[in-house]
Amino acid sequence: MSRRELTLWVALGVVGVGLLLALTSFAYAQGGQATSGQVTYPPLLFRDEGVDQGRASRAVNCTGAGITCTVSAGVVTVNAAGGSGSANVVEVSVAMTSGSGYYTATVTGQAWVTASSVIVCQPFGTTADGLTVEQVAVAGLLVTASNRVVSTGFNVNIYNPSGSYGTHRIHCTGA
Repeated sequence: MSRRELTLWVALGVVGVGLLLALTSFAYAQGGQATSGQVTYPPLLFRDEGVDQGRASRAVNCTGAGITCTVSAGVVTVNAAGGSGSANVVEVSVAMTSGSGYYTATVTGQAWVTASSVIVCQPFGTTADGLTVEQVAVAGLLVTASNRVVSTGFNVNIYNPSGSYGTHRIHCTGA
């Protein structure tokens, strides 16, 4: 007996429950699942350059200037046109001589800083200062930027929970 015949028989044979089973059969035929009479579909798999990034709801909303979405053979492709914006990058060296604790460095000479600049900082793994990339990674440094001063600079705040010693380089990007 085919799936279509089975669905028709159940739908005609038992009113009420038959409707649920008919929806169940239809959902499975379409790749979904039915629970409590509602059809749900598995979340979409999202990929970046062909590499799995995880699953999300079944809706994709493409917004923003230069963003386009296309669907071909069941695959959604999102394209973002290259922007003409710019970013500013600063490297800060911070000597951590007291082990674990809180460190701060003041960055000056940054004419691009505004009252609304977004500044993101993170540790940079390098062997230039006597640390290995692995030591920088396991140090678990927590880094934030604060105290923007227009046309001047900002502070870099580093929490060193592991007690890593040595000079750590911090890269900050802002716009």
